[in-house]
Amino acid sequence: MEQIPQRHFLITQVVGILQDGIAGGKWQDWLPSERALAEQLHVSRNTLRAAIAQLCEQGVLEARRPIGTRIMRGGKPQEPRARTHTIGLLSPEPIDLFRPNVALIIDELRAQLAEIGYRLRVHHGDKYYAPQGLPRALSGLVEGNPHDCWVLVMATEEVKRWFYETGVKCVVSGSCGPEADLPFVDLDYRALCRHAAGQMIAKGHKRLAYLAEKTNRTGVVDGLRGFLEGVEPAAARGVTGEAVWHQATAASITRALERLLARKEWPTALLVVNPNHYLLALTWLQRRGLRVPEDISLVSPDHDPFLSFTHPPPTHYAFNAHAFAKRLFKLIMLVVADEVITKKDIRIMPDYVKGATLGEAAEGPPPV
Repeated sequence: MEQIPQRHFLITQVVGILQDGIAGGKWQDWLPSERALAEQLHVSRNTLRAAIAQLCEQGVLEARRPIGTRIMRGGKPQEPRARTHTIGLLSPEPIDLFRPNVALIIDELRAQLAEIGYRLRVHHGDKYYAPQGLPRALSGLVEGNPHDCWVLVMATEEVKRWFYETGVKCVVSGSCGPEADLPFVDLDYRALCRHAAGQMIAKGHKRLAYLAEKTNRTGVVDGLRGFLEGVEPAAARGVTGEAVWHQATAASITRALERLLARKEWPTALLVVNPNHYLLALTWLQRRGLRVPEDISLVSPDHDPFLSFTHPPPTHYAFNAHAFAKRLFKLIMLVVADEVITKKDIRIMPDYVKGATLGEAAEGPPPV
């Protein structure tokens, strides 16, 4: 009969079960796959991963991603790596180029870590995000900077997958897809955008658009999914929703807006992802002589402080940066301590701020 660990001290119990199985010859040379072994022991893959990491530090096992976990016969136990009391933050760009609210979250996180004697070290560079040479660049970064945990900011799916497959301890500021089962904190963009679509429809809008950068980032993909889910119940009444993509440059955003306005019937309500892009859309439309919200409505799923100084006041969604950083901090400490993470997909639903850029749908075509 298989041993099944009890709820208390799960990681320690899993370590013991693995040691007993190895000593008794239950597994030869290699452990079963992570998925199969987790199902066999009735534990989460995160718990199993933590137990395997302990045995790797002791020299009993050797993780060989993506091949598997090798059993080290006669290997000398190693001392667990001493903690550095540092947390590494990885991003494609320096903090001074972050959106204000993202920079505020990082500052809050830095302060919370400092209170318990930890330092936050920032590492940035496009080379860690470029598909060509990504494994080598990340391997060199991690090996040369032995932090107790990493925080991934604005990470691509490829970066998250590398951390997941190598087993390097990390937490994601953002969302994760099914290919990288990592602990993360993010806004609930799916629920948020579903709600935004509902608010637009309630104002009588029948042609809605989701204006966003063309990317595979989970937050953008989830946002579109929620937006279309919000439109679907009203489809029988002639309501439509579509995605309008751009390349995150001023030129590509204005070209996307030009294409929309060139239509005979174009969307009367836009959900504009990213506050910087919202600001560009607002000012560009006003420059074209369109009134917001009388001729066209805008909603921002995010917020940055500078939007408070735009007119009309934006209809948007807002969250508390301190609370967001606190959620990140708690996840980081659980990962550092190899604790069981019972909920690692933390999604925060921000507050809806009515503002004044979502109005009733215009009855006729606006003057362009």
